[in-house]
Amino acid sequence: MNFYIQAGIPIITRTHSLEDHTLSDAIETVFPMNTENMILYWNHIPISLSYKYDLAYMFPDILDLFEAFSLTSKGEMCIQWLPDTFRSNWILKWRSNNIEIETHWENVVGNVQELLNRHNQVKIPIDAFMCEWKKVFNNIICGLVSCGYSQSDLQDFERFAKIYYSIPRQGVLYEEDKSAICMNPK
Repeated sequence: MNFYIQAGIPIITRTHSLEDHTLSDAIETVFPMNTENMILYWNHIPISLSYKYDLAYMFPDILDLFEAFSLTSKGEMCIQWLPDTFRSNWILKWRSNNIEIETHWENVVGNVQELLNRHNQVKIPIDAFMCEWKKVFNNIICGLVSCGYSQSDLQDFERFAKIYYSIPRQGVLYEEDKSAICMNPK
């Protein structure tokens, strides 16, 4: 498999901020800087993404992408990921239940952007791509709920929950994990 995700087991801060109104703000509050990262494997090259900053910043684009998959069976999207430690441009094209991703990497933790640019394309079934994110989404939802956030607190929480529930299973590293899902965002 040329695209898969190791979600990790990030700790949470047990902090809730009344100033958080977006998922991105709340994710940044919920996860500390020093905890396990998500590792995205791109053509078997590991890329570390922090929950606190990288994923929090990327989350609106991730939701838009997943929503686009559900709205149309064929499409194209360009995403400019701008976190300092995951600066890259992705051109995503999907049709016939497959997604093709062509990338240009500018800055990545570990200075592996040249290697990533030599292996800059991935093709994967859309459902497999989405399933790779399920455990990450579960970690985020569990963190939010554990810190007292709910759908009434945060913009897009209901949208996020709908996307989460639409993903049929976990990714390849977690297929056998039948542990309880920590989800009741109401």
